[in-house]
Amino acid sequence: MKLGFSSVKCIQVHSLQKRISFRGEDWFSDPVDTFETSAPQVQKKKKGFSLNPIKAAQEEAREIIRRAKNQAFQITLDARFEAEKESEEYLRQQKHQARVTAQQEADRYEKSLKADIDAQIEYSRTYFETQRAELEAQNKALASELESKQKLITALNDGYIEQEIGAKKSEIMSRVSSYQIDYDYNRPIEELTGRDTCIRSDRPKTKFNEYSYIPKAKSSEVKLDIPEFVSGENWSFSIPKKTELKLSEYTPLEFTELHDQETNISMNYADSVKWNSDKISRDILQNFFDGHGQTLDGVKLSFEKQENGKYKVRIEGESQYSQEKAILLGETTKRNNSKAAGNYGEGLKVVVLKLLKEYGATDVNIASDNWNVRFQPMKSNICEKDVLSYSLLKSEPIEGNYLEFETDSEELLNSLRSAVNNFYHSSNTDFQNLDFENDSFAIKRLGEGKKGSIYIAGQKFEYMNSHNFRELGWDVLPGYTLIFKEKPDEKSDFDISRDRMILQRDNLKNLVSAAVSSDKTTQEELCTLLCMFKDSWKEKVSYFSNSPLDSMLLESIITGIAKKGIKYDFPSRYLASQKGFNNNGYDYFYEKTHTVCKPEFSAIGMKRTVEKAYEDKPQHLVKPTEIQVKKIALIKETLNCLKPSIRRADPRYYGKELNPNIYIFEKSDVFSGEHRADGFWISSEEMTQSFDKVLSTVLHEISHDHGGDGSEEFTYTLTNMLQAIINATLKDEETLITLRALKACWEDLRTQEIEEYRKSLQ
Repeated sequence: MKLGFSSVKCIQVHSLQKRISFRGEDWFSDPVDTFETSAPQVQKKKKGFSLNPIKAAQEEAREIIRRAKNQAFQITLDARFEAEKESEEYLRQQKHQARVTAQQEADRYEKSLKADIDAQIEYSRTYFETQRAELEAQNKALASELESKQKLITALNDGYIEQEIGAKKSEIMSRVSSYQIDYDYNRPIEELTGRDTCIRSDRPKTKFNEYSYIPKAKSSEVKLDIPEFVSGENWSFSIPKKTELKLSEYTPLEFTELHDQETNISMNYADSVKWNSDKISRDILQNFFDGHGQTLDGVKLSFEKQENGKYKVRIEGESQYSQEKAILLGETTKRNNSKAAGNYGEGLKVVVLKLLKEYGATDVNIASDNWNVRFQPMKSNICEKDVLSYSLLKSEPIEGNYLEFETDSEELLNSLRSAVNNFYHSSNTDFQNLDFENDSFAIKRLGEGKKGSIYIAGQKFEYMNSHNFRELGWDVLPGYTLIFKEKPDEKSDFDISRDRMILQRDNLKNLVSAAVSSDKTTQEELCTLLCMFKDSWKEKVSYFSNSPLDSMLLESIITGIAKKGIKYDFPSRYLASQKGFNNNGYDYFYEKTHTVCKPEFSAIGMKRTVEKAYEDKPQHLVKPTEIQVKKIALIKETLNCLKPSIRRADPRYYGKELNPNIYIFEKSDVFSGEHRADGFWISSEEMTQSFDKVLSTVLHEISHDHGGDGSEEFTYTLTNMLQAIINATLKDEETLITLRALKACWEDLRTQEIEEYRKSLQ
């Protein structure tokens, strides 16, 4: 068999060597070298050398394999060359595509940058054009104002042109001469002054003792030391019993055991009751509180850690009651007990629902005497819904009662611990060192910066403090603890519901006035209460301020006394303020010699400042003379001239305030003017004063439309009005000339009035 070595092409590839294994023999050779060295041996065999046929076949097979490998190697090299060519082409295309993409991105960026630059240029151009327009408008306004000021300066330096003043005076006097008063001066004095409602004929009869309250010396308070609850540990506490308990009455009942009795209360009802752990704890302890005669003395609490990770809670009391009070909704003796914290017995059922559904309890046990009621959820026989069920079981007789359940909520356990001080017990410091106490209510002063609580029928209530950003909580009452010993009666609009409403300011006022007006509060105690708040008697008129709590309590006490129809004969140095801000100046005048108190005091007999003023100096209206009528007209002309400026300063002046009725009264040593609802009074003596003096009195009285003397609102109103008038006279030449003309007219009338007076003396 010829191998055809001559057709084999020698490809010199010196970098590649392969290890070839054939029938256990190792071959290490370069393919080209192998082919070249093998040829002489084959030729040698052809010239006559005899070879073993098997070896010859093997040689031939080896040659075939070598040739096949050489061809495969050649194909592989060709494929690699082609792959390299394709790879180079691919890389070239990729580089080209990258250059194209980069160029496109650069073009887009350049275009975007150019658009941004154009937008910035356009914005800058618009902005500067706007600024230029505004500056031009300002320059124009300033130029006009400067021109006006130059004219005014010229006028001030050179003197007012007599021709202009004369023309303005003639124009004003023509209107003044024809002016007629359009309101009736002959109306009864009572209609104009309200004097018939000011002078009181029913003087108080009960003598007021202003020294009936003497602050008590306070003793040291004994605080109940309640141990802290530590997570994972057992806890127990017994509230000390310092007095004899008034246990609720109990009549044993015969009964038959009942098992798995379905109630008509769905377990989903618990979702509608928004009670947190604090309110659940409150209602749990409330039943023990009422059972012990409105005290928690003698109540025991314990939390025992269980193997299932929960705590067994057990609360024990000394009172006993029958089983129907635990089972039946509305079956309770508390409803007719005004001092009981509970009312209809529904709170206990709500507590059971919440414990079973939200606080990990599987059952709730309530027991007393020889019975035990176990509450559990069960599927209703009526529908496929969970309802509350109970089992009434007989048990070994016990003294007192208990409530028992398991819970995994440590929050509830901490709430139960804290709730001990949400009720009266003999160690509760809120009920120690009381400043006032009777059978109806009690007051404890805590001092500035301290917070107190509100108790109704021995139970603490939440309060919303609207004067401190609506602060809400159990202990937020500023400076006081208030204790109301009984629930409000059914006639009251204040209802203690199941959810124990959050008290607000109006609720507190109603509670205080109701307690004060109770038959259990004597006249001597009422006098003591008033004196207790003597530091708050004085009236502090402020449009913007809110009354602090002590002032509110005082006003509620006065309301309660007025309900009882009691009136006191206060010492003469005390006067009640005029109701509201329009107090006619009497309050301010009498503050120098008297103690001006809150206006509510007039309802319980205190004389008002306006009554005192009429007693000291009766005021009588007089019919204005012809000259006084003209002066009244000049006042109205002046107000009409200043009207635009006043209205710009205070937009509220858009009614009759700047066109008031002006009444003249006799000479007074007390007041030069007095504000009324439809205008103001001005004394006949004041009308003889200079124009600027009368104008200041007029502006003062007009400002009383928005507040009394000394009030912030009155002060701000008058200040703003004066600022507007000063601004108008400085900037507006026409206003200044008109005012000078009005002043000249006024002085002419004053001269005429003096001449007439001289003639009357001759």
